[in-house]
Amino acid sequence: MGAHKLGALLLGKAEVGPWAEETLALAIQVADSLAVALTNARLYQEVEATGAQLQALSRRVLDVQERERHHVANQLYNEAAQVLAALKFQLNVTAQELEGGPAASAAAQAAERVAQMQVMADQILAGLHSLAVDLRPASLDRLGLAPALRQYCEAFGREHGLTVEFETLGLRGLRIPSEVEVALYRVAQEALSNVARHAQADTVGIGVSWANQRLRLLIEDNGIGFDPVAAQRHGALGLLGMRERVAAIGGNLTVESAPGVGTTLLAEVALDDPKSSV
Repeated sequence: MGAHKLGALLLGKAEVGPWAEETLALAIQVADSLAVALTNARLYQEVEATGAQLQALSRRVLDVQERERHHVANQLYNEAAQVLAALKFQLNVTAQELEGGPAASAAAQAAERVAQMQVMADQILAGLHSLAVDLRPASLDRLGLAPALRQYCEAFGREHGLTVEFETLGLRGLRIPSEVEVALYRVAQEALSNVARHAQADTVGIGVSWANQRLRLLIEDNGIGFDPVAAQRHGALGLLGMRERVAAIGGNLTVESAPGVGTTLLAEVALDDPKSSV
């Protein structure tokens, strides 16, 4: 690899004559030290630039993901769910007609099949609704973070047999920027999913608060806990994803846990001026 010129060191002296060997040796040492310092400074700038590019790319990827989730959720709400609802209506009408007709064996069998299809339609509708909510709940766009999270916590608690307590503080009359709401909603989703899969907890507390120009999402469970350092060292994707989401909106994520003592997760984001929802 060829040498790369970083700069030039100019020496001068008042007396005429050759340089003393000690002076030249000292000059070479100074030049070497300056070269190392300049190289480190250049590498630091390159690392900073690369980090900024990666963070921008991460934000872009998350933004694209959310737009795609939003699109798919709308498609589920507006197309598939409507078709299934129409199917269910037709099945209900057919079932009523069969009940009023002759009590023949064929009619009874048809009525039984219709009843089975009604149950299937109900299951499909419920599954589509759950999928759409997971992708992008309509309440998040219409009502904001707190109402959407409250609904999600209630549904999650029923589904997994957990006591999920949800509280808010200082959010009345405020509407948080959309990208912040989405990021914190996703963090809460991932955190609750981790609780259900790993924590062996029976109670989870979730709080969203606004105070001193900071928005905070606090999630605590009474589960078995874990070692956050070891989890990060082994590349736990859930924690990594939550950190990336919070970092993308300029916030910080803190995770405190230990085996046997449960887990506390705190996401904090500085916000200058949330909008009024009034």
